[in-house]
Amino acid sequence: MSEEESKQKDNDNSVEKREESDTVDPDSVGELADALDIEDPEERKQLIAKFSQITSSPVPPPKVLKGYEKVVDGGAKWLMEYTKAEQLHRHKMDRKELSYYSAGQIFGFILGLIGIGGGLYLALTGATWFGFAAFFTSLVSLVGLFVYNKREESKKDS
Repeated sequence: MSEEESKQKDNDNSVEKREESDTVDPDSVGELADALDIEDPEERKQLIAKFSQITSSPVPPPKVLKGYEKVVDGGAKWLMEYTKAEQLHRHKMDRKELSYYSAGQIFGFILGLIGIGGGLYLALTGATWFGFAAFFTSLVSLVGLFVYNKREESKKDS
């Protein structure tokens, strides 16, 4: 094994040890690069990218919370309270949106029934063509919207 291969193997082992311990923070990446004798700026960028952290949770990891607490007294508590308030607000807005959607469906259904009922009334009282036109127009509109919404839901699911 050549000296360069041995050095590369040592570098790889050091990186693996750091990854496993999960103690590397962005501030120490430069120190790690120095310890591994990485001088090339592109390799340093790759090392930094390797230690980037992405979370999908609204709550940061405990390590980050400790950092907030170090910077501002009570910062972690404030962040947790803010996250909770934001979640409550989002849930409230979601419920409001659903209630508007439900109200729209109810009013649309009532208007459709009025159109169908009006069309039947006209057809039975002598205005046959106008009655059937109103009846079928309302019926086709309701069925068409129902089918359209079902297709849109199936597109979202797939």
